[in-house]
Amino acid sequence: MYTNTMRFPGIASGVDTQAMITNMMRADTLRLQKVQRELIQTVWRQEMYRGVNTELQSFQRTFLDLASPKSLRWSATFRTITNTVKTPDGRDSNAVIIGEDAPEGKYTIKIDRLAVAEMYQSAERIGGEIRSEPGKFDVSNLEANDAFDINLSGTKKKIVFSAQDVADIGGDETAFINMFNLKLRDAFGMEGIAGLKQKVEVKLSGDGVAIFTNGHHTGFSIEDGSYRYNSDGTLTDPLVSPLYDVLGIKSGSKPEFTLDRKLSEVFDDITGPGTFSINCKVFEYDEDTKLSELIDEVNEADLGVTLRYDEHGQAFQLESTRTGVANRIDISGGFLTHNLGFSTTADG
Repeated sequence: MYTNTMRFPGIASGVDTQAMITNMMRADTLRLQKVQRELIQTVWRQEMYRGVNTELQSFQRTFLDLASPKSLRWSATFRTITNTVKTPDGRDSNAVIIGEDAPEGKYTIKIDRLAVAEMYQSAERIGGEIRSEPGKFDVSNLEANDAFDINLSGTKKKIVFSAQDVADIGGDETAFINMFNLKLRDAFGMEGIAGLKQKVEVKLSGDGVAIFTNGHHTGFSIEDGSYRYNSDGTLTDPLVSPLYDVLGIKSGSKPEFTLDRKLSEVFDDITGPGTFSINCKVFEYDEDTKLSELIDEVNEADLGVTLRYDEHGQAFQLESTRTGVANRIDISGGFLTHNLGFSTTADG
């Protein structure tokens, strides 16, 4: 049964208890309202942070990602190229010819897309190696518990050789390289097609060793992982670094890449002569050809292309010096597609 009861607090006692309770609770109500306002402001801040984070991610993908053609890490981004294109009769290519029967008036021309230069670019980094100083690599100096710290893209791993490892190696360079690679594979893993490439690898090179990375990696360096101790447990004076004593590499060394190196020193599978072609021009090379010689030969062949190495992106680039569909680049040969990593279709 519905009842509608009307209350008149304080009519008998003269004390308005309802008003008293409301006033007593007002302080708690004000605190609650303050918390609610702070909650609303926090939600607003989260939305603003979320928006800023989205913009930063977009900026990173556009200007810092090596996969983006607008990446600021490519030196080509900062090059300015000015081309003046003429028609066969000497007129500017963008000149507009008005016919005799054209009616008078104002016309607007809309350009949907500007012609760009076609370019091939290495799909993977072709970076440098960390190499021993000439004549400093000496496996016989390897001692138990010698360690090397290798930093790959911010991930640091310590490669340690135990007393048993040293005994198994027995001063043999090949055995040392094989065991080093096993430890590097266990530490950093594999990658590439079917996971057949080590992320970090070491190989014999001349009278020393070369430590290098495969694939898209940055921040590669090698540092001291330990120092030698005397029989009484004190550090040797001066300090002896296994990194330099065994590998002949100074702490903090980073990859270096020079174009004066032979092709066989950069690409393990180049052991003899080969050919490749650009715009129907055939180029020959062998294992002793230097990268700088090959680049000069391509650029001096007057093929309307420029071959260069981008140090910031650690990649080779082959770009047309002219724009337009008529100035496409035709390439063939395993050296360009396999070694330099150019795809079968160019950008542009």
